[in-house]
Amino acid sequence: MSFGPNPWKQQHWDARAATNFTAGGMGGGLLVVNGLLALGGSVSRTALALGLVLMAIGLTTVWFEIGRPLRALNVYINLRQSWMTREAYVAGAAFALGAAAWWTTLAWLAVATGALAAVFVYCQARMLRRCVGIPAWREPALVAFMLATSLVEGVALALLVVAATPASVAWVLALVAAIALRYAAWHRYRARVERNLVARARRAIGSAHTVIWVAGTVIPVLLAGAVAWPVVQTIPLVAAALLALVAGGFTKWIVLTRADTNQGFSLPQLPVRGVRMKAQGEGR
Repeated sequence: MSFGPNPWKQQHWDARAATNFTAGGMGGGLLVVNGLLALGGSVSRTALALGLVLMAIGLTTVWFEIGRPLRALNVYINLRQSWMTREAYVAGAAFALGAAAWWTTLAWLAVATGALAAVFVYCQARMLRRCVGIPAWREPALVAFMLATSLVEGVALALLVVAATPASVAWVLALVAAIALRYAAWHRYRARVERNLVARARRAIGSAHTVIWVAGTVIPVLLAGAVAWPVVQTIPLVAAALLALVAGGFTKWIVLTRADTNQGFSLPQLPVRGVRMKAQGEGR
């Protein structure tokens, strides 16, 4: 492809990298919620297994993206500066503790796994923040959204695989509160980033807003409120959890694969052969 001063779509991270953030964020969020439940003495082996599998799927897809997969171990050599390195170390620790928690069902191991999963999601969000050439990713408010949507996805998955009585008031309140927090984070992110985007990326963020507002906020909240109807209370809450989960993942996918236009560059002066360029300030 040709390069020039106009912004162009970045070519380094593709759908495989986006899958890491999508599946990894879902798995990390589920492990966080399971860790919170473990504080009350409830440890779900299903949630532990599913959370670790989702994280593994994400890391595996990004491993396939590497041009030379056998050099993947090089990711461990830059701990002081690289959030990707920190993500790798935290993931390894989370897998070790998560496997131990699954085997023993000890609550403190599940809590520790949840804490590491929260750090894992934070590392992922900071990786995007460090992509300073891409306006939609370098915005600091994106970190808060990535953490908030991971929490929503964790609550939704936990409601689907953990809750014995998914229509309980506690689950309804947890899901609605997490959704509200996510939308607030998204609204702040969109308000801050749109003015810095080119038309293509702005349209992508606009379509993501439609998804997160309609499918990820309004409809799930209305469905969650339907638990007031005793006959059908379980079905709408499960539907709300599924919508909140899918909307969060799809929104991340849009931001990562469609709003990934860089800022281009500016060349105020071009060198001309045989012509001496004046240094800035020369002749003053």
